[in-house]
Order: sequence, then C-alpha cells, then structure tokens
Amino acid sequence: MREIIPLGNDTLAVKLAFGGWAVVPTWNVDVALGMIRDGVIEPWTSRAVEVLLRPGQTYVNVGANFGYYMVLGAQCVGRSGKVFAIEANPLLLPYLLRTLFWSGYPDVIRLYNRAASDQDGLQLDIMSDAQFIGGASVAMRMAAPDFLSSRLEDSLWERVDITRAVQPDGRVVPATGFMVRHKCQTVRLDTLLAAEPRLDLLHMDIEGSEPAAIAGALDIIGRSPDMALVMEWSPSYCLSAPLIGHTRAMCDLFDGRKYSWYRIDPQAFNPAAPAPALVRIRDREQLFATPHSDVVVVKDLETYHPQWPKLVVTP
Repeated sequence: MREIIPLGNDTLAVKLAFGGWAVVPTWNVDVALGMIRDGVIEPWTSRAVEVLLRPGQTYVNVGANFGYYMVLGAQCVGRSGKVFAIEANPLLLPYLLRTLFWSGYPDVIRLYNRAASDQDGLQLDIMSDAQFIGGASVAMRMAAPDFLSSRLEDSLWERVDITRAVQPDGRVVPATGFMVRHKCQTVRLDTLLAAEPRLDLLHMDIEGSEPAAIAGALDIIGRSPDMALVMEWSPSYCLSAPLIGHTRAMCDLFDGRKYSWYRIDPQAFNPAAPAPALVRIRDREQLFATPHSDVVVVKDLETYHPQWPKLVVTP
C-alpha cells in the first residue's frame, strides 16, 4: 500500500515507487496525481533515466515540476554525484523546496527557479492552470493577458466559476483552462553550469523550449563528449515558425556528434525488461513526422546496458 503522509493545506508527502519521497499538492491532476496514486510517472521514461545514470555522475533535469525526476536522479547518482533541478514556474517552488528536504538529498540537489533558454535575463510571462500545471510553456514567449490573476486560488476548480467548463450541450470539459500568470527569468545552461566540467545526462521536459535550451548549452555540451539526452519532443512547438530554426540547429548539432535518435515506446514498455523499448528514428524527416513523445539521444545504447539494442525497433 502506498505510504502517504498528510502535511496540511492540501499537501501530501508521498513515498515514490523507487523509494524516494516527494511533497505534492492534492489539487494537481497531471503529475502529482500519478505520484500520489501510482508512485510513478512515465515509468518508461523513468526507466530510461535509471539506465542512463551512474553513481557520481551529473544529472541536469530541466522542467523539474514537483521534483519526481530530481529525486530519482539523486538516488541514481548518489552522494558523490550532482543533480541540477531547474523549474521556471514559481507556483511549484514551495513543493520543490519541501521535496528537496524530504528526498534526503539536499546536499546533492541544486535547485533553480529559471527558464532554460538561448538567452540570459529575459523576463517572460508563464501561464498555467493549476490542475494541469505540467503544461505551462514559455516556448512561444507570449505575453499573458492583463486580466489574468497571479493568485493560485483563482485557478483551482473549487474556487472559481466552474460552469465556464460546461459546454453549450452540457458536457463538462476538464481541460478548459483556468489560467494564472507569473513572471519567470531565462538563463542559458552554459551560464548556470559554467563551473561544471561536464554533464552526463541532460533531461528536458519544458513544453517546446527544448531546442532553445540546447542553443544555450553549446559550451557544456561541448565539454561533455559522452552526454546522453532525454527530452520531450513537441512537434506542435518545435516545428512552428518561431522555433524551427532552433530545432534544425539542434538536429545539426547531434548529427554532427554522431548521435542516434530513438522514440521511447510506452505501448511496448515491459517493467521486467532491463531498459525501455525504443523505436529508432532514422533521420530528420522521420523525427519531424514523429508525434508528441519522449526521445532518447545517445551515441551508443550498448554502453548503458548490453541488452538495450535488442529492445529497439527500426520501422
């Protein structure tokens, strides 16, 4: 039975399936829901992170959300490793700070409230619906409407006019946004990681801002010849007119470094397998035709687990 400790104020401490602890709110129904109910989110991507990391390594988790992956990464790299957890949305900071200490790794994890990008110091609006807070994005750098509140309470279903989610035929559509706005500041990963000799795994889930973050990380990537990358591939963002240049540059970078691209296949995930099932992405054309997915970008899968190449399908 899942171990959960109520902390008051709609807040829970949750023991995760891999043994670590995190602190989450009860009002969130995307990431926190999985942590509370199942103790795991994205088990296929979680397995990839576990396979790609070793004790003593450096893990950079961009888009830390409620801290699930920062705790998992800290357990993987151990006391001799480093975890950099980066989250743009200030609404998540109270939970991340508590998770930092409940995880037992405050000496390993370094937490930053920044939006990873290709420029330092930009002040951007970030808009989020508390129930689906994992979908907040600054990829398009859109200004929030002036009428949006900055109070969390003005986004919660229990405290707003929920009839706004009722369609003309009476159907209730829970994805209807009850948005609030906050400010966030951008940073290049090269600036944030300037003192680091290398990184071993760069993991990004930042709703379309991944190519821009790569553009701001060319120095640290250059110092990390064997770095692995796990990222969310969001074609609706990455292939849009304002962002396609960064996406092409990202592909050029990893193609030039002789990296291979793979889509993680959730449908083929086997919890008993040593690594997640992957689908090989042959070229850029196939990448651009790939639907919303998590992808793994590495030089050689076999160096991480000798059985992993056998779990790859080439369409």
